[in-house]
Amino acid sequence: MLTLRIAAAVLVLVVSANGLADASVASSSEGEALGRPEAKMLYLRLSSPGGQHRDLFSMNLDGSRKRRLTWDYAAETSVVWLPDGRRIGYARFDGNNNIVVMNADGSGKRNLTTRGATSPTWSPDGTKIAFHRSAGPTGKFSIRVADADGGNERDLKRCCWPAWSPDGREIAYSARRGVHITSSDGSGDRTIARVPLVGCCLLWSPDGTRIAYVYGGVLHVMNADGTHRREIDAPGITVQTPAWSPDGQWIAFSDTTVANNRRHSTIYLVRPGGKNLHPITHTGAGGRTPAWSPDGRRIAFVSHRDGNDEIYVMNADGSNQRNLSNSPDADVQPVWQPVR
Repeated sequence: MLTLRIAAAVLVLVVSANGLADASVASSSEGEALGRPEAKMLYLRLSSPGGQHRDLFSMNLDGSRKRRLTWDYAAETSVVWLPDGRRIGYARFDGNNNIVVMNADGSGKRNLTTRGATSPTWSPDGTKIAFHRSAGPTGKFSIRVADADGGNERDLKRCCWPAWSPDGREIAYSARRGVHITSSDGSGDRTIARVPLVGCCLLWSPDGTRIAYVYGGVLHVMNADGTHRREIDAPGITVQTPAWSPDGQWIAFSDTTVANNRRHSTIYLVRPGGKNLHPITHTGAGGRTPAWSPDGRRIAFVSHRDGNDEIYVMNADGSNQRNLSNSPDADVQPVWQPVR
């Protein structure tokens, strides 16, 4: 057992047999383990049948101090922390479909875009934003890039799911003829995988050397230049919502099946090379949409085990699962505040 002191907190780190770190923090707030007194988690609350009405909430990492950040009849989605960890961006569906930025406490809301913009993603340095924009009555999407304040908007490429490389120099995206990479100014476009249009999303590894994506319910991992593309063998599993661990050593994902009109979800971990596939939630409504904490010690997820969707958190090995949101409404899409 290795004990490290970080600020006022004592971190006890136990490495389990499968190589995952189990962490516990002896302090008055879990946020102190991330280097700040009150680090936050964002999530969406669905307050109407079918989830058409969504509002954005935040809470401390121990589930305390829940705060509603939006108060309207629009549907918020694609919620992200900006790289500085002090502001929040999201897409607002209200008939106009704009991208909105606000402060972490919900103040200072302003539109960055005009009608038809969705799925925002910021460059790692926070100076640029890429997003989808629908192209008129055809409904076709193009990828747009703009300055962080919404100015200097320009067309980048046709189609879907822009993903910034960790160094911010390139953007991966999906098109009908395959997976492409282009520089952030649109030059140097190249096809790195000739597969049909893949669904959301393309995921760079934290070190920028690999890209993961899902096609046909199967997880694929390849080098960032398109070489060594391989399927991750997971018989009987339909891969959804994959997420790289911050150290790039694991990929978490969920699998959801429906039987007897009930939804059954499980979260798995696997090595990027395909080894050591194993579940870390085991109950019938065990969990979906895994989201790693910035330090890689915990995973937030959504579970229906208490009769409605709630935000849970667990250690990265699946231990110590606990309900954070504790609400009669449906809570989904947890997003950890980045460490800066």
